[in-house]
Amino acid sequence: MSPQKTSTETEHLIWLCRRLSSALQADMPVLEALESVKEEAAAEVRELLKPMRASVAAGKFLSQGLAAAGAPAWVWRSLYAAETWAATTHGLDRIADELEAEASLPRSAASRLGLLGLTLARLGLMFDLKAPILTALEAAAESVTDDDVRCEVLAAGSAVRAGVDLSDALMECCPDLPRAAIDMIRDAERASRLSAALPVIADYLLDVARDERPRHQKQEASNA
Repeated sequence: MSPQKTSTETEHLIWLCRRLSSALQADMPVLEALESVKEEAAAEVRELLKPMRASVAAGKFLSQGLAAAGAPAWVWRSLYAAETWAATTHGLDRIADELEAEASLPRSAASRLGLLGLTLARLGLMFDLKAPILTALEAAAESVTDDDVRCEVLAAGSAVRAGVDLSDALMECCPDLPRAAIDMIRDAERASRLSAALPVIADYLLDVARDERPRHQKQEASNA
């Protein structure tokens, strides 16, 4: 699966996460759950399941098989963090939520601001699942489809590695992030609430990105 997923590939990944979470919540052993999902899966999903089954059979994590299948880094690294903390079903559901949010973003809104919103959402997810901050930044950056935004997020990761706070790193490296968003991230850092705050900030940025019509068009719409 390529970093720039088609909508069909995203739909397959969402279905897999939801269905596998359901099977695991029914207290099925992991291999049995994979077999149960396979019986209902489309051919493309069965291709994802093959390396996942091989990974589990070898005593490894589901996420390691998902990585071998070519899933986006933020997806399998989020699942890896969830499995490490024995929160696999929670992780699968959260990943599916984020994939659905990404799929719902109109193509016209896939701007730098929208991509930054998606990146913050993925960071929030990975922090919620206890992923280390540098791992989270690198994984989120890898699946960004815009080269400039990807470089900005990676540069922010380098700054964090050098000891800079996340809010300051994003302010320095991501000029399209509104100052209000930076201030909210800084407040969340001070309160140790990043995992809770980032999805809220991401939703705000995505809402703005979805409504990126020129100002005069917005005014005309409000007067209609």
